[in-house]
Amino acid sequence: MNNLPFKSKLESDHERYYFILGKTLFVRTPKCGSSSLIASFNLLNLVAELNNRPRDGWGPNSPAVPLSEALESAAHITTAIVITRNPFDRLVSCYRDRICHRGASFPINELKRFKSSFLGFAEAISELPEEKSDQHFRSQFTFLQGIPKNINLISNDLYTMQDRWDEIKEAVDLTCYSEEKQEHIKKQFSNQFRNDKVSLLLPMHKKKLDYRRYYTDKEVLQMVEQRYHLDLERFGYEF
Repeated sequence: MNNLPFKSKLESDHERYYFILGKTLFVRTPKCGSSSLIASFNLLNLVAELNNRPRDGWGPNSPAVPLSEALESAAHITTAIVITRNPFDRLVSCYRDRICHRGASFPINELKRFKSSFLGFAEAISELPEEKSDQHFRSQFTFLQGIPKNINLISNDLYTMQDRWDEIKEAVDLTCYSEEKQEHIKKQFSNQFRNDKVSLLLPMHKKKLDYRRYYTDKEVLQMVEQRYHLDLERFGYEF
């Protein structure tokens, strides 16, 4: 398995996973509900409008920017917002969504042979260094590397975002805009965290506990724990 031909099509340093709105940096971490974060703050439309850029999804004209460009604006950024997810839960979500359910066109076809074996999948992922990991399997802390420590980092778990939604909206620093523009922007924010895939399809406690059935094998649990130990430590997660 050491020669597994597996690498993201995208160079990680150039991925457009960052939005700047006013003095706030939004970090898009794959498989952590970041699409819901973007939708809830209406970031594609707002950032495109405020920066006079087209609303081009994740293409070359996307209102999102790579980390290198985001860091060029770090001097005036005061706040960063990121959603995190328990690494054990996140990896199961990756397995079910990207390996078991996606078509052959998805760029990680090399892992399709593990469709019937979470053990084999976890072993393959555990042997990959961060720089060769697809963005959906990269450790979450890697998306925060380079962000200055003096920036107020607001880290929120996927399953508690709804409970803290009003507090998080208030943390968005828009003080570089006029009061009139601030009000215009805030009106574009959703009244609740739009985590449709979790909150509408399954009760949160059931979704949250579902991943545990994939870790009945102690070997799998230990491999994943070691692979993502820095995420577990940084964000305070346990199995």
